[in-house]
Amino acid sequence: MVDMRKAQMSTASDDSENPDDPDYGVPDVEEDSEKNDNGSGEPSPAPAETASLSSANAESASTDPATAETASSVPATVDSRARTPADSTEPPQDNVTSEKRSTPTPSSDDGPAPKKLKPDDKPKPAPQEVHVEFDPKDNGLDDDFRLTKYTEFRARRSKVSTSVIDNMLKGFISDDTDPSKEGCNMGLSMDATIIAARHGGLTLLQAQELLYPMIDDPCLLGRITCSAILSSMYAVGVTEVDNMLMKLSISAKLSEKERDVVVPLIIKGFRDTARKAGTHVTGGETVLNPWCMVGGVATAVCNQNEYIIPDKCNVGDVLVLTKPLGTQIAINCFQWLQNPSSWQKIKLVISGPEVMKSYNRAIDSMGRLNLGASKLMHKYKAHAATAVGGFGLLGHAMALARCQKNEVSFVIHNLPVIAKMAAVAKAKGNMFQLTQGLACELSGGLLICLPREQAASFCKDIETTEGSQAWIIGIVEKGERSARIIDKPRIIEVPAKERDGELW
Repeated sequence: MVDMRKAQMSTASDDSENPDDPDYGVPDVEEDSEKNDNGSGEPSPAPAETASLSSANAESASTDPATAETASSVPATVDSRARTPADSTEPPQDNVTSEKRSTPTPSSDDGPAPKKLKPDDKPKPAPQEVHVEFDPKDNGLDDDFRLTKYTEFRARRSKVSTSVIDNMLKGFISDDTDPSKEGCNMGLSMDATIIAARHGGLTLLQAQELLYPMIDDPCLLGRITCSAILSSMYAVGVTEVDNMLMKLSISAKLSEKERDVVVPLIIKGFRDTARKAGTHVTGGETVLNPWCMVGGVATAVCNQNEYIIPDKCNVGDVLVLTKPLGTQIAINCFQWLQNPSSWQKIKLVISGPEVMKSYNRAIDSMGRLNLGASKLMHKYKAHAATAVGGFGLLGHAMALARCQKNEVSFVIHNLPVIAKMAAVAKAKGNMFQLTQGLACELSGGLLICLPREQAASFCKDIETTEGSQAWIIGIVEKGERSARIIDKPRIIEVPAKERDGELW
């Protein structure tokens, strides 16, 4: 048995890098910090329960860094912010070079959003173009501007542990929030709040999210934040969101010029994603704060057949995941690519062009809506779902298990991961805790509990309609409303085969 809190806090003895360190991705740093905050006693995002990691027949397909192809010591050119190691004499690899762009500020000529937008009934395949990274200089800012400098919190640091949250919520716990009680649909572990409206036959559903900057592109930050908020609604089967509010905390450390460039771009990314989802933003709140934060609230008024209460998992069901894991690892790799001393520690398992492609895949995945998967949940009679985010796959799986009326547990055998990220995670020892299911994800996929006979059809259908994959990753067993990952889960590289000129 492995205690999840100890697993969360444990680190590799030969590696001191920490993805939660506020300076982990700041370029032009000569030396890495020798302090690892993972073992500092800081609250862990892992649930308080103990997870049993029992062995099973599934084989580990994780890439061995010892056998990985050795890359050049010089990373690929990224943009004007990428620095070449000073002691390197080898030429850079430019095959996957990210171009600069000037992102226009939103225009007042765009006009107000329509009162009711309908989502596209025929979702388009996932885009194949390579992400073009935000360039501060082209937007009138200093070349060394980094949005991520305006927060001290990233990844696991931005989350309060579930054990602390549980303790805080004791005052709210009652028969109305106990999933084992008949008629209860207000479980505190659910992604969205589900409340019967005063008017007969209608239900009010709300979800909210708050993120610190994890990337330096403000427009993408808005886009990813909006996608994460909507994912919590999609997890309960809501496909039409009536309204969104945006919450924006502007760092008091931003100069007036930086604020006037960055804030409109964050709003633009958020607004454009809301419109793509068929909803619109009607208000919110803006405050000054030492740190930058972006979040919001999504609201829908539904009748009973428009949402799915996530509490009906049965023994024999299977678990399906709709996006690959490894987004936080890919973002770290992109930051390390710009930091010579950090790059030295991973260059044997991944090349510069591979870092750029992984980063572009993570950006595409984080910004992609889970709307299509939510629609298919109704078609294939899903029993429950949750949106995977900052607490990692296992953390969210355990929260979903706690919502179930039946005495069941989840067992996860397979981990679909963005290609090369498992090799990086292994090379970094226990830094990310990927195979323990504790790696932080940003706007991840839906973890869906489906009847066994429906799962394969669901995966095939989502690939046909969305142009993206889904994977069967585990099963539902008789148990005590918990979740676990087997000792040696099978790592599924996504994509399984590289194709020139294609992102996935």
